[in-house]
Formats: sequence, C-alpha cells, structure tokens
Amino acid sequence: MPQAKFVYMKHCLLFFLLLNFWACKNQQNPQKSSKDTTKQISKIQPDTTQQPTPAHFEIEENEFVIHFPAMPLRVEDTTDRDVEYSVQIGDSVNYLLYYRDYKESTIQKMGAKKFLQNQEKQVIDKLGFPKEEIFENKEIELEGFPGISLKAGSKKNTFLIYRIFLVGNRLYQLGISHTKRFPTEEEQKFFESFKLKNTKISRS
Repeated sequence: MPQAKFVYMKHCLLFFLLLNFWACKNQQNPQKSSKDTTKQISKIQPDTTQQPTPAHFEIEENEFVIHFPAMPLRVEDTTDRDVEYSVQIGDSVNYLLYYRDYKESTIQKMGAKKFLQNQEKQVIDKLGFPKEEIFENKEIELEGFPGISLKAGSKKNTFLIYRIFLVGNRLYQLGISHTKRFPTEEEQKFFESFKLKNTKISRS
C-alpha cells in the first residue's frame, strides 16, 4: 500500500473512530436504559422541493440548525442518548457534529466550566496532542452558553479545530479535521452555521 494512502487512512480512522469513542463517553455517563442499545444509521434525505447547494446541506432538528458541505451520515445511540453527524469531503477533510444529553445532576456535580474542560482534555489526550501542537485553547460562548475552542495539530498527527458547547444539560461537539493543514476560513463557516433554535431548554 502506498505510504500516502496509508497516512490518509490512519488520519480518517483517528478522527472518526476516536471521536466516536471519546466524545463524552467517559466517567460522567448518563443513566442507562434497561433496553438494549440500538444504533440507527441513516443518510439524511434532502428536501426534494428545494435542493441545497453542495456547500450548504442543512440539518435541522428541534433545537438547532447547521449546514454541512455535503449530506452527512447520521448515527444515533438511543441508550446513551447521543447523535453524531459526520461527512468526509475529498480525501483529506472531515466534518463532525456530536451531541449528547446528560442528567442535570451530573453537570452540577462538576460545574459547567470544569465539565467542559474535562471534555476538551479527552480530545487532547485521545488524539495525543503535546503542548507544542496546541495553538488555541480558550473559552468561548454560543448565544450566552459556555464553550471551549481548541486548535491543535501537526503533519505527524492531524490538524483539528474543535468546539464544545454546553447548552442546558446537552453537550454539543463540532469538529473539522484535515490531514495536511488547518481548515480554511471557508471551511470554518461550518461552525458559524450552527445556530440554536431554542435557548430556553430544560431537560432532566
């Protein structure tokens, strides 16, 4: 297998499999259902009355809307109450939106700030970013809700821009990874397209 193809496959595997593993699947697990875990995988069907442009494939749920550059794959775990949307563009860039609902007591026990920092630490640890590969690590907000922005990467690893937001007791994680460089400003419009539809959410 050519070396370039091997490196690309390694990066894709690193981004998608690890994100699916560590995105909130830690010691702050929500209460498990007695039912068997079920995962629903589907392609989101476009609205045939108004076809989206390739750069703006809109995903809309009850509480948010976001634009992907192409139709994403949707994976839902009904027991863990998490949902992941992901899409790969070309041979080097990947987009991801992941969200999960937590029990309010789980977040209150740690506090919102520490809870977010713990999620970010998992991203850094699982992808193996040393301090010299972290270029941005700062607190941000989304419509008044707390969040963290992470920018890290190298040619030996992967280039990643990642944002985490806590909205009520729902944790959102958005990421763009690239095998060769940091995402461009145009690619980062993915983050800007993420909008909340209801900022007065209350979940138990």
